[in-house]
Amino acid sequence: MVQRVHGFRKIFKVNCRVSVFLVDETAVNVAGKLAWVWVAYEPYSKKILGFWLSRTRNFYEAELFLRSLVKLHGRHVVYTDSALFYIEACRSLNLVHRTYEFGDWFFELIERQVQVLKDRTENFDDYFPCSKKVCRLDHVWRWLNLFHLFNQEEVIKIVQKLRGMIV
Repeated sequence: MVQRVHGFRKIFKVNCRVSVFLVDETAVNVAGKLAWVWVAYEPYSKKILGFWLSRTRNFYEAELFLRSLVKLHGRHVVYTDSALFYIEACRSLNLVHRTYEFGDWFFELIERQVQVLKDRTENFDDYFPCSKKVCRLDHVWRWLNLFHLFNQEEVIKIVQKLRGMIV
């Protein structure tokens, strides 16, 4: 039996030097079902490198996400929690994998970013639920892109200037 994998990915080209990939995933409740948001973060420049949205959390999704990161940003050390699918995906892609421990600086940083993303995504779905009988996560994907856009320094500066003009 062949199952169609429906996932969205967005890897961003950032104007900074990428030194490591700090990667984590979180479950979000969308339309009463679980979906997984994968996040790649550059800790030194504090930039989101990419999102991945899927209905499953496994080795295949982790490998696709990491492969798309490598394609755009090159090969870097991958820091994750100790989930086995990350270890296998890094081994498959021949990437150096390191784990961060509970309480480490990397752990605190990525968990804070992921928690903000999770809370805002679930709130968005609460206020703007999917109108289709079978939710394909399109509305959540658009929200993630908007979330990323409004967290960019350039856009924040433009919004602040506009606010100054209105006052």
